[in-house]
Amino acid sequence: MRERNADAHTGTTPYTARGGTPHAAALRTTFALLALVFALVAPAGPAAAQGVAQGTAPASQAAHLADLLRADPVYVTDQLPREVPRSLAPSFVKYAKRTGVPTYVLVLPPQRGGVDSLLGAVHDRLGRDGLYVLVDDMGVAAATAYGVRAPADDASTVSLYELPYDAGPLLKFQRFTDVIAEGSGKAAQRAAKARKMYSGENGSSRDPGPMYIGPTDRDNQSFLTGILLTGIPLLILLLSPYVRRRLRHRAQPHEAHEAHEAHEPPRPLKTPRPLKAPTRPTGSQRPVDLAKLPKQQTGANASTTEASKTETSTTEASATEASARPPRPRRPLVPHLIEAACALLAAVAVVLVTLHTFDQKSSSAAPPPTAADLSARIDRVAAGLTQDPLYSDPESPQPLDAAKQSELRHHMAAFKASAGPVYLAFVPQLSDDESGGEADVFSSALHTKVDKDGVYIVADPLRGDIDVQNFGLRLDDSRLTFGLPDSIRYDHEASAPADLRLGARLDQLMALLDKTPRTAGSGDSSSGTGTDRAPDPVEDNALHPLFFRSDFWPGTFIGLLAGAAAFGIAVALISIGGALTARRRRATAASSMPGAFPAPADPSMSYVRRTARSEISALGREFASPPDGMSEAVRTRVWDCLDAATLLIDRDTDGRVDSGAAPAELATAVALARLGRAALATGTTADFCCALNPLHGPATQQHDVRYLVRGRRRRRRIPVCEPCRAATTGADAAPSLRRLTLPGTDGGERVAYEDATGPLSAAQQGIAPLLDAVREYAGVQ
Repeated sequence: MRERNADAHTGTTPYTARGGTPHAAALRTTFALLALVFALVAPAGPAAAQGVAQGTAPASQAAHLADLLRADPVYVTDQLPREVPRSLAPSFVKYAKRTGVPTYVLVLPPQRGGVDSLLGAVHDRLGRDGLYVLVDDMGVAAATAYGVRAPADDASTVSLYELPYDAGPLLKFQRFTDVIAEGSGKAAQRAAKARKMYSGENGSSRDPGPMYIGPTDRDNQSFLTGILLTGIPLLILLLSPYVRRRLRHRAQPHEAHEAHEAHEPPRPLKTPRPLKAPTRPTGSQRPVDLAKLPKQQTGANASTTEASKTETSTTEASATEASARPPRPRRPLVPHLIEAACALLAAVAVVLVTLHTFDQKSSSAAPPPTAADLSARIDRVAAGLTQDPLYSDPESPQPLDAAKQSELRHHMAAFKASAGPVYLAFVPQLSDDESGGEADVFSSALHTKVDKDGVYIVADPLRGDIDVQNFGLRLDDSRLTFGLPDSIRYDHEASAPADLRLGARLDQLMALLDKTPRTAGSGDSSSGTGTDRAPDPVEDNALHPLFFRSDFWPGTFIGLLAGAAAFGIAVALISIGGALTARRRRATAASSMPGAFPAPADPSMSYVRRTARSEISALGREFASPPDGMSEAVRTRVWDCLDAATLLIDRDTDGRVDSGAAPAELATAVALARLGRAALATGTTADFCCALNPLHGPATQQHDVRYLVRGRRRRRRIPVCEPCRAATTGADAAPSLRRLTLPGTDGGERVAYEDATGPLSAAQQGIAPLLDAVREYAGVQ
């Protein structure tokens, strides 16, 4: 028995450390003897002959596959070079070694009927125990363990549910072998988890997404790339200047009121300095002899002289006015260059990010096949047709029995004697084969390889399709190309038999060939010229570039529209946000009234300079978005305060506080700005500001205060704000502590604001006198 077991395993050893057992060999021998006895005692007759004929096809396919596995435990077909090229065989061998049990792998095209029965028939013909795996173009199609312990069903479930459908046969087989190597316990857990996740129990359904994208997805990526490449830089170029203008508008409050000039009093002009009359350069003056001048000019000469004087006066006045007009500011070029650089950097960033994100190069997991992969099946079928004009692919189901094949050979020989040879090949036509599923391309390649003229017939044993091509015979090609009935070309029956009616349909085809008219010249169908070629497998799976192809150009146009639309939306949102912020600021300021603005009694130079800048900017922002229903009196008051404050500390109209502004001028600007803000917040115009400290803003009432004025302590009734009234009432009143003093010039002693040089001393008389004093002071300056 041990010797018989050794003889049964003669040949290539499967990829494992464990072989069959003597007990299994004895069982196989017993089953073989029983089958022989049944065959001898079975009754003869038509039914028995039909049963033998029907059983011939799978037995022939299984026997051939068993012979292939006996030579090598891993067999990769030559019929799927676009999906599983034969050059992948070493990878399948490497993964098959991981299982730890004898593993036999068949990589075949999709089969009709039960694949489990095919594995069983192959196992019976091979006579070896082990794990039998059938792989097709989609992954692991079937797996069965014979005589060994291997979780084949659980491993198949894991490879089916854990990986995307386009993962490819090799990756799915790798996952299958990994699960087999983990053992039955872990394999069952992973299978249950994968099955539960895929079935959607507990609402957690998750189908793995695809690993690869198709041409349509690449078109969408190109479209999106075009949108981003033009939309983002355009948005930067449009939005950045707008933001700069808004920021400059906030930093230069006097510019914010240009739109209100139609409703506001004009800003008074500064008094220009007179121009000096032009003189001759030194050393070029010539003495004038007064005695030579006429005493009196009359008539036309006098008129000419008066006109000359008038023209000279007009010219000097025009020159004076032109010199007084402020020069037009030049727009800086640096911000525009920065914006252009940012837009360029954004475009480069879009290119780099999209190239990194959309980095797919292929739409399939299939590796590029070699030239040998693409020509292997053509060589095999052509060699078979050279020996026998009827070739039936041994890897595929055999639709015809031996008797029917003999009958077809007889018809083909009779046609050869009258018209020419007929070559019939039963070969599957698949989308992943070397011809891309095109039967006419396959026939043309066969004719080129066989190098003999004739009628080439390709019959698909999996789908039942029949294709006919004439190469070189004197037959009417139109009858074969356009006149071939669909009943012969295709099998239209819903429940097709096992042979797909190929025998009967081929008989009809041979009868049609006999009736086809003969022609004077040799026929040659278009597909036989060699012009039709199958699509290149590399180009067929390759994705087109991301840029400058397909939907990229429409995307750039849409990006321009999207950038403009995004700019409009951003402007609207910024405007709405600015309006809401201004309203909230006004509400906050209104809630703080009638209280006073906080200000120290002895501010430093830096404080008054910093506060003047911030208060004028705040007044400009609030005045740019005035509250609804603002009265004309409030509008005029706010404009007067803003205009007077700007006139004091921004004489060169550059939007910045003058570096040479005196402390009293800065304090006056702060007081005016706060008076304007108070008018905006309350909607009323006060008559007085706080006389103790004008920086506190409007006064709320008159109050008797006793403090030192010009060397004498006097009680005076002055307007004060509410905090100053509270601080100067009672036994512990200390009005001198709240009285505003300003830094002295050139680092000298501090002085009371009434004694400081400038218009601030007029604050005690009221706001209107203060505004007049500021205008008069600024005009003199």
